Amino acid sequence: MFSYDINRWIGDGMPRDPSPYRLAAPEEFEFFLTEESRQGLAAALEVWTSGLKGLAKMVTRIKVAWQVHECDRVNRQDSLAVAAAL
Repeated sequence: MFSYDINRWIGDGMPRDPSPYRLAAPEEFEFFLTEESRQGLAAALEVWTSGLKGLAKMVTRIKVAWQVHECDRVNRQDSLAVAAAL
């Protein structure tokens, strides 16, 4: 649950003043990996394993972008309808 539209804030270049991104009420957001990221990390885990030594080696050999999660509102359509009504 977030009180700010983090995705829009990031999309606008992460301005210092977050107040324009405050939501009228807290909303649920979901963080997820893209399919490319999910596949890349899964393949890397098969090679290097999830043990500490394997993870230490893996993190230096994978694409950094694979670790970046996307963010979406869970009830995006409902949120857009509420915003349009205001």
